[in-house]
Amino acid sequence: INIFVLDRNLKMLGAVEKFQSLIWARRYNEVGQCEIALAATTDNISMFTNGYYIFRSDDQMLCRVQKLEIQTKADGANTLIITGQDVAGLLFQRIMRGVRALSGNVRTFIIQRLTDECISDSVYTDSADRYFTKANGQTLLEFSDPEDSFSEVNTDTMNCANLGEKIQQYCKAFFWGYSVTWDRTNSKLCFNLYKGKDRSNSVLFSPRFDNLSSSKYVNDLSKQGNVAVVSYIEPYAGYYVTGDYGTTDTSIDRYEFYV
Repeated sequence: INIFVLDRNLKMLGAVEKFQSLIWARRYNEVGQCEIALAATTDNISMFTNGYYIFRSDDQMLCRVQKLEIQTKADGANTLIITGQDVAGLLFQRIMRGVRALSGNVRTFIIQRLTDECISDSVYTDSADRYFTKANGQTLLEFSDPEDSFSEVNTDTMNCANLGEKIQQYCKAFFWGYSVTWDRTNSKLCFNLYKGKDRSNSVLFSPRFDNLSSSKYVNDLSKQGNVAVVSYIEPYAGYYVTGDYGTTDTSIDRYEFYV
């Protein structure tokens, strides 16, 4: 796995050659996260800065550094922990000012709202500070031409709603995926909408198929319940009635919980 660091202008600064652990969670219609732990050397510390970007050569997600932490162990070894968030999280930094109404094609509405709140507002002339730009002032965000057709329509009215939350809401309602990826050719961030395919019936994980690096089996009795104790008011009578529902387990194999 090759990990690269980009500055605020999306220019590559260098590569991370060694790391102790890596968490890289890309999500379909939510914001992903990443965490890298590596030796806190002078070179590593100087490479990472909050607001810089982290990129993997084998994955499309681009993360923005949000947290830097140095941990010192008893043996004197220092570990640098970098926490990043998928750049799709940038959309949650904008509020759609005023009342906005959706009546028609949902994708068209999303693109218009992204344009007004993040690129170039045709209504508010004082919005320049709200546009997503690189450190050198160039436009940061663009759109991709979707490979799928988006004919879904909806109606909705909102007042000062969060842009990222609304996009996520619509994507979940229609089972769309969305992402903000790095367009290396144009050195910009690219917003994408896409439709996934349900492959739950064709993907199997098992040691037999050699597609699990490790496995663990746990048989846990610490949190369970097999008999529900239900309390309710008897209609017309006005007094409480308690009943047990569930299995017929007794003695120490009976786990009651209250409903």
